[in-house]
Amino acid sequence: MPVELTTFEGIKVDNLNVIRWETSTEHNSSHFLIKRSTTIEFNESSVINITEASGNSQEKIQYSFVDKSFPNQINYYQLVQVDIDGNSKTYGPISIDNRIRKNLVKITNLLGQDIDESYRGVVIEVYDDGSTIKTLR
Repeated sequence: MPVELTTFEGIKVDNLNVIRWETSTEHNSSHFLIKRSTTIEFNESSVINITEASGNSQEKIQYSFVDKSFPNQINYYQLVQVDIDGNSKTYGPISIDNRIRKNLVKITNLLGQDIDESYRGVVIEVYDDGSTIKTLR
């Protein structure tokens, strides 16, 4: 395949869904489609974003899309990579649970130090309702 995908993930940041993906190589890559559905069934009307690809690259490239308008339920996302010749490959689905919207106040590491979204390791997300979620990134 003309694209080697190394990451495809979705995270909630405040009241936004951030979809991120990374390629390690690209050859004759045209664009990416992001699809969203409230079921695991996707069709052409599921497309919510088109992102231009780099075309050709031997280096890691990071892409992202911020979904600002989604239903308050579990949302499923697919990534479709389309080649210049029209061939495509589909990745996913991944899911983000948006049934309860709460505001993220801060993200810390296990030592309580504030960190940003690029931090890798165990993180603690603190929300405005006092709840916390510990995850591994």
